[in-house]
Amino acid sequence: MATDNYRAQLIGSAHPEGDVSVTHLTGADLDQTFVGKFTGRTEGAYNRMGKILELIPVITDPNGLWLATIRWGQTPDQPAQDERIQIPFSQELEIIEIAEG
Repeated sequence: MATDNYRAQLIGSAHPEGDVSVTHLTGADLDQTFVGKFTGRTEGAYNRMGKILELIPVITDPNGLWLATIRWGQTPDQPAQDERIQIPFSQELEIIEIAEG
C-alpha cells in the first residue's frame, strides 16, 4: 500500500481547501476496517466518490473476492445510487480520505 497526499480545493465545503490522502491498494488488502471509507471511479467527465457500506468475503472464489455495497455520490448527470460490485483480490483500487481546513 502506498499513500499520496495532496492539498486540494473543496467544492461545496465550508472550507475552501483541505488535505486529501489517496491510498493505493488491492482487493486483497481490504478488510472490515474499510467499511465507511470512500473509494472513487471516473465516470465520463466526473470523478465520483462512493462510500463503502458493506464488504462480504466470497469464500467460494479460489482467487479471493469481495462482494461490496457502495453508495455512489451524485454527479450533475447521475443521481446518488447504491451498487453491489465484485472486487477481486487482484483488483487495484484507491481509498480516499478528505480533511477540511
